[in-house]
Amino acid sequence: MPLQIRRFPVAVFSGVLFLSGLLPGSSATLLAAPAIPGAPSPICLTDGQVEDLQVVNGTLFLAGRFTHVRPPGALPGDPSEVARKWFAACNAATGAVLAWDPQIDCVGGTGPCTNARGQTIALAPGGTALYLGGKFDQVGGATQRHATKVALATAVRDTAFVPAPNDRVQRIVVAPDGARVYIGGNFTGVGGCAPTPCHSFLAAVDPASGAAVAAFNPSITTADSSFRTVYSMVFNGDADVLYIGGQFDTVNGASRTSLAAIDPATGTQTLAFGPRLSDTNPEDGYVQIFDLQIDDDWVYVCGDWWATGDVGDMHNQRNVNRFHPITGDVDSDFWIGTDGGVQACRIDPGSGVLFAGGHFDCVRAWTNSTTPVDPAPAQCGTDPDFHGTFQRDQFALRLRDGALLPWNPDTGGIGGTWAMAVVPGTLFTGGELTWPRTGTATHTDVLKFILPLFADDFESSDLARWSAAFL
Repeated sequence: MPLQIRRFPVAVFSGVLFLSGLLPGSSATLLAAPAIPGAPSPICLTDGQVEDLQVVNGTLFLAGRFTHVRPPGALPGDPSEVARKWFAACNAATGAVLAWDPQIDCVGGTGPCTNARGQTIALAPGGTALYLGGKFDQVGGATQRHATKVALATAVRDTAFVPAPNDRVQRIVVAPDGARVYIGGNFTGVGGCAPTPCHSFLAAVDPASGAAVAAFNPSITTADSSFRTVYSMVFNGDADVLYIGGQFDTVNGASRTSLAAIDPATGTQTLAFGPRLSDTNPEDGYVQIFDLQIDDDWVYVCGDWWATGDVGDMHNQRNVNRFHPITGDVDSDFWIGTDGGVQACRIDPGSGVLFAGGHFDCVRAWTNSTTPVDPAPAQCGTDPDFHGTFQRDQFALRLRDGALLPWNPDTGGIGGTWAMAVVPGTLFTGGELTWPRTGTATHTDVLKFILPLFADDFESSDLARWSAAFL
């Protein structure tokens, strides 16, 4: 069984503009539509891990650790490959690399540039700009630390927006009414506030100026002063609850193991939502919550831990659960066992499916908290105690009952999946990925899957034409 690998994740949004402007002189030939059922379609390729994906009306925006991007079918070093440090944009239909380039860099002028990268992307209110977060200290040649706002069409920096967190931003989420922008990460101060710590790990800032909202100041701590961060955030439908996930022990003095709900006005009210999560991994005993999704009935939690409510262990790590949005009670009939962490998940409401991705090799399906339901349980991988099926880095669960669906792209790559985006008819996934897993890789770090259309009374009996929701 592989050790639990730790990386840092991401989020997704859809927006309202279309970018054009393909790079001239491309010599790459686009790949033909995939002939293998369920194989990825042509899309741009990167030379490093992708941490976030955002689709804005026909354009796929990328954040990550890459320094070059190339169109489908092009090999590294091809003349069509272009330099793009940590943020880039591609045509979501053809995969062609676009001219959009915010010119992000980290030169160490305002602090060390260890683990510099692009981390997160969010669409700004009004749909004409993007918020970018990560670990950097320059944008377009000007000093700008770890969070910035750039034009959607041109990538030019908005000089008015200067939140200046003092360390990496892991996630940016815009309030549904657009009045605030919430940033989470490793920082202990925003806007040069003194003395630090102030607005630590989670802050609300003005969407135009980036100035910290003084009234919003939650307290997030760990018992042993270990690493703390906020990786993920999501609002409920009424926007009066903000769910946060990361690595921490308490929120406003209340015990919360890396997952909590707070009021979005002040952040100082910790709500009753408090799932019981634990991790007894001797290599790393910290619970990490990397991604959150929500629908009308449940909060879906994806991360890296072993047990929920004392159920789960090394050979059946929980890593994906759903919880009642008020009480935090777990739905014990909805879970999957994996041999590694889940770093990204995304709901596709059209097909009633939760897509999940991470750094696992084996998956074990369960109908409830005590009974495995693999049709032919067998040893999976090299661990004789893990029984399941080979399912690397990505899987899909049916929302209505948590059933594991027969979608298995069988990717390669050590880091696995770290980002997902769903738009009508298409799933994009990103990370440290290769496809196919063996032989010459035609896709690296970004994958695009065409989702099946809904079945109806006029469909044939061929199940290959049916939506996953009906399988």
